[in-house]
Amino acid sequence: MVRWIMRGAHWRARLGLAACLFACLIPAVFPLSAATGVANPACDATGGAREKPIALPGLKRVLARGTEVRIVDFGPAFLKGLGDGDPDTIYPGRLQALLRRALLHSRISVETQGAAGESAANSVARIAAELAGDPPAFAIWRTGADDALRKTPSPKFEASLRDGVARLRAANVELEIVGLPTNAALVADANYSAIASALGRVAHELGVPFVDRAAALKTVVVAEGREGQLSDGGWTIDDFGAGCLPEQVARPIIEGIRATH
Repeated sequence: MVRWIMRGAHWRARLGLAACLFACLIPAVFPLSAATGVANPACDATGGAREKPIALPGLKRVLARGTEVRIVDFGPAFLKGLGDGDPDTIYPGRLQALLRRALLHSRISVETQGAAGESAANSVARIAAELAGDPPAFAIWRTGADDALRKTPSPKFEASLRDGVARLRAANVELEIVGLPTNAALVADANYSAIASALGRVAHELGVPFVDRAAALKTVVVAEGREGQLSDGGWTIDDFGAGCLPEQVARPIIEGIRATH
């Protein structure tokens, strides 16, 4: 089991924003049960209040055909191989298993197209290349972390974000945007906060399903009676927080399919 613990002032002094961001983004590993195939039920509690699900008619039509359903995840590369070698214990494998089970479709595949140190602008170029070749049935876009570390101006980041959404929609590919996690150290960085805010605002304005990871982590901290860490500069990223990323990403997809008539 992977556990990353970050205590605000100590880690900020030693490693700065890059270390805080890296610790927040690394997920713990939860193996699926060999007997039931069900992920840790504690993940069901994450996410806090959610808006009405956004329907995904395009993805539902693809599912109805009974053919291969290819979902591509564009995001940081480090999620690609975390685990113990079992495909069901790493991010794409767990997400794929969750979607197959919930949507009763055995031919769903989740591919990670992660690239290290990739800005939103570079990600848009890669999305364009993917669309020009073999467009996926659905896209998951995890972006913003590298732009925050690079100190990309938030207006420039937002322009790239809107460009990527427009390109996917022009190709009739529905998508989901995944927000950034946060803690007291990261909130103190104005550019990080602006980029994190842009993700949620753009998703809301454009009607794109959004995973509010900051709210999810806050829900966990409060549920475990660790509210003091929200204000004292500390935050513990553990099994019940970042480790639930596959469940957090799967939920809007599952709810979007069920909300489509």
